[in-house]
Amino acid sequence: MARRASCQVAVMSFLCAVMILTPQMTAHGTAGPNAATATYYSEIDELALSVPDSMTKSSSDLAAYFSSFADTDTALVRAAYIWIVSNIRYGSVDHDDGVTAWVRDPGEILRNLETVCTGYCVLLESIAAEMGICTQRVPGYLKGPGGRICDQLEGQANHAWTAVLVSGKWHLLDCTQGSERVNSENRISDVRREFYFLTPPSQMIYDHFPYNPYWQLLDHKLTLSDFQRLPYVMPNFFELGLDWEDELPCMIEVDDSMMISLVVPADVVVSSSLKLGDNELDSLTFEQRDGTKYWIYARFPQSGEYRVDIYAGMKSDTGRVLHQALAFLVSATNDKKPAEEFPEIFATFGEVDAFLYEPLTAVLTEGENTHFKIRVPTALEVYLFCNNGDQLKLEQEGEVFERSVTVSRGDVKIVAKFQGDSVYTLVRYESK
Repeated sequence: MARRASCQVAVMSFLCAVMILTPQMTAHGTAGPNAATATYYSEIDELALSVPDSMTKSSSDLAAYFSSFADTDTALVRAAYIWIVSNIRYGSVDHDDGVTAWVRDPGEILRNLETVCTGYCVLLESIAAEMGICTQRVPGYLKGPGGRICDQLEGQANHAWTAVLVSGKWHLLDCTQGSERVNSENRISDVRREFYFLTPPSQMIYDHFPYNPYWQLLDHKLTLSDFQRLPYVMPNFFELGLDWEDELPCMIEVDDSMMISLVVPADVVVSSSLKLGDNELDSLTFEQRDGTKYWIYARFPQSGEYRVDIYAGMKSDTGRVLHQALAFLVSATNDKKPAEEFPEIFATFGEVDAFLYEPLTAVLTEGENTHFKIRVPTALEVYLFCNNGDQLKLEQEGEVFERSVTVSRGDVKIVAKFQGDSVYTLVRYESK
């Protein structure tokens, strides 16, 4: 029998209602379990994903199986969550007469192994009730997927997720978002799976806005207008420890350029992209680290509404695949001049934490006196390699190298020499 099986569903519904209405039993702020790594849950996950097929036909069977090895509320909820996100796919039926059964009946969901957001909630609620765990379905708005970042939200909810009572405190989770498949192999995103389990309310609010303000689980409640002004923040932002100096809105208004900063851990790297409509604009964004900050620059070639996407990943990752962490829109009113592209930046530039002060344009003017200034912390010497064969050494003061040069036509490269006589190109310009 499932743990606490003597507690009937009707009784549980009453108790959950009492808990919802009793302020001293609710919790606001962050939810600690979400900060745990996948390793913390590895044993529970392994057991939950080893359920025999014979025990996957009903909520009561699944609850009984989870209760055979999970001995805390957190472990029970984790087992149910990890099984659902790993086995139930997102999808809806094509015929009208099947919609109600597909969404509302846990048995039908388990037979088809496919449902929509409400169905994910229904299945989790059903299993949790069998295990004596209180849940509450939370309807509301989901930001980002399927629409513009700053879309006006009104009318019917476009999503539903779950509040769950764990050890006397309410926490939030979203099986639908946690089950999102990525790449051609339909692999579940590990970051999303972990992020949407007992997500801290202060992080969940960036893309989940409940109809009932109570379920924000925040001391300071946001209005719908507040929510719509937030940028689109993805799990990767929080999981990698990124932060703001000054929080961004979903829409920034500028003339022809933008410069923002993020607080980024030393072992994380950042990149960005710029789009106007469906067209990605190359060489009009640039990122560089300055201590704990990452500066992100963008230039806008004409008036219009642009989308800026920020990507992040671990510096140590093999192949260094960066995943989306943040997105926002920029309304530019550039009716004066074409945007100048940024210089070509080589991979070593970021690896050695170089910082380029000037020039920040790809194209230089032949015969014009140009000042070059760059910080390269571990470099022994830094040179300008010019197309005419000149190798001009920059003057050093601490970690900063600089020099004014009248540039000749052709390529101009900033090249750094490091210990062991290793030499790397950091930046490339073109003089015309």
